[in-house]
Amino acid sequence: MCRRRGECSFAVIPRQAPARGHGYALEAVVALLGVAADEGLSRVCADTTLDNVASQRTLARAGFEVLRTVDDVLYYEARLGVGRSRL
Repeated sequence: MCRRRGECSFAVIPRQAPARGHGYALEAVVALLGVAADEGLSRVCADTTLDNVASQRTLARAGFEVLRTVDDVLYYEARLGVGRSRL
């Protein structure tokens, strides 16, 4: 069976609003990873800029690892499957 790969994107808008800092993005990303795993995806990719520390933290807490940096963009990947824990 060929395992597929997905891509994750998120934003909390407005950026200065009271929605920031409550873990909503993390909760959504973790839920997305669960659905992706249930659908048979083996990897989910994401990227963010070097100056977006909040998104970097969210991705790291959700289990993403940095693959590479190109210019001012960090590229991430979360590997899914048997034995991978979810928050």
